[in-house]
This record gives sequence, structure tokens and C-alpha cells, in this order.
Amino acid sequence: MHLGGNVALRVVGSGWGALAQPAPGHGEIIMTGVAQMVAAVLRRIGAGTPAARRIAVLSIHDHGTPRSFNMGDEQMTLATLPQRAAEFARLRPHFAPGALVRLGHPGIARHPALVQGLALLLAVPVFAGTGDGAEAWPPGAQRICAHPDGRVVPDGGLAAAAAAWRPMPAWG
Repeated sequence: MHLGGNVALRVVGSGWGALAQPAPGHGEIIMTGVAQMVAAVLRRIGAGTPAARRIAVLSIHDHGTPRSFNMGDEQMTLATLPQRAAEFARLRPHFAPGALVRLGHPGIARHPALVQGLALLLAVPVFAGTGDGAEAWPPGAQRICAHPDGRVVPDGGLAAAAAAWRPMPAWG
């Protein structure tokens, strides 16, 4: 999805099996780990080229629990997240003003400190939900938004942004 010259990207963990197969024309990125995901996102936006686009929405989907979330084959916890700080930081200059990250990892909003850690590393707001099973955002699920200034806001305080989290017709 293109947003004023910027792009929305969807990343899916390789452990999702058939769901991890990209839909034709939708541009999903299959993630096997943090370094590979970052490199794939940078390639997709054309980083370092004159035609480079900026990231407006980065939607990341994989397995999650109230204590961790997967990034492909890697499990992110409060202990492992700092080990990947340099990789995540490579994305920072490529976010558009007002950009956001959406975690589609079931249950992860039950661990606000972990969501906040990712927001601090990426320097953009990170939204997460408490839904279980295959959907982190079912009706009635608690949602949080961790801001890069350290605030964690219940329901994100951005009800209007919820429309941007629904499946989009085309990804960048």
C-alpha cells in the first residue's frame, strides 16, 4: 500500500507455513530472522537509491506469547531484544514522519515493557494487541501503543488508526 509516496509493508514469520506464502501482487516479506527481515525491508524500499521510499506502516506477524515474540526463527524477549538493537536501528532513518509499527503477535500487549523496548529501538510508535490464537486484534482485545518517548498508552489513544491495521488491498 502506498501512502503519499511512502509504503506500507507486511512481514510474516517463516513459521506460519502456508500463511507465510506471499499473496501474488501483495508484496509480503517472509521473515526468517531479524537481520534477514531488516535487509529485506531495506531492499523493498530501495534504501540507498535515488528512488528510495519511506516506511509509513510496518506490520509484522509471527508467533507471540505474553512474554516473547518471534521474528522468524528468533525469539525476542527483554533479554534478547538488546542483542538485536543494531539491526533494528538500521530501519530508523527509513521511517516516514508519523510512521508506526504494528505487531501481529498474539498476546504480546500483555508485556508492555517488551513492546516499549521495540519502540525505543525503532524510534516510532509500536502497536500491539492481546488477542490469542491466530489473531492479535480481535474485537474486544486490549491494545496498547508504546511510544519512543517511553509512554505506553492503553488502546494506543489512536482509534482512527485502527482502520490502517485492517488487511490492506495491496502492500508495497
